[in-house]
Amino acid sequence: MSLGYISSNAGNSEKGIFASPYRAIAQLTAEPTETTALSVTYIHSHNNLKTGTGSELTSDRFNDEADAIVANSFGAEAAWQLSPVITLGGRVGFIHAKAEDLPADPNASIITWAVLLALRDIGRKGSFAGFTVGQPPKVTHNSFGDSFKDKDTSLHLEAFYHLQVTDNLAITPGLFVITSPEHNHSNGSIYVGTVRTTFTY
Repeated sequence: MSLGYISSNAGNSEKGIFASPYRAIAQLTAEPTETTALSVTYIHSHNNLKTGTGSELTSDRFNDEADAIVANSFGAEAAWQLSPVITLGGRVGFIHAKAEDLPADPNASIITWAVLLALRDIGRKGSFAGFTVGQPPKVTHNSFGDSFKDKDTSLHLEAFYHLQVTDNLAITPGLFVITSPEHNHSNGSIYVGTVRTTFTY
């Protein structure tokens, strides 16, 4: 069991660590077998719901009119080592947000998910490849109005290869694609190539 608490005003003596915005986190992880790991996550937040990804609507659920947004977020994660070389994983997340200072307490629901595949010791010992298919956070319901709900579905596709050149040097080329950015089919796909070099001493 892991517990965490994040406060944006911890250094302000007039507000204290329990003043809004804040976020409380709890995660329970279990390993029922040597090749399986499962975890569930719960986050309670007040004016601190930042997904970091997804559509603009996931960050502005109530047209920037609410100053008291309470959110309960739930997540489930799993990893299964199918063989010494292959590991399959996945996660799903659900967020329920409510604006407590607006008439009728409008609420919104956000869903995200991903499936991950890792292949170890590919080409060279210590090297590995990774693949991800997932849906960035998407507003699937919003009682504030249909115009604040994502109507289409975007996908995040990613692949990378971590090449362990020496004990001290690794190079990781990768590519990720975002289809229908902003969960809008009228937006063209985004392609981004990356190369990361890691020196270890």
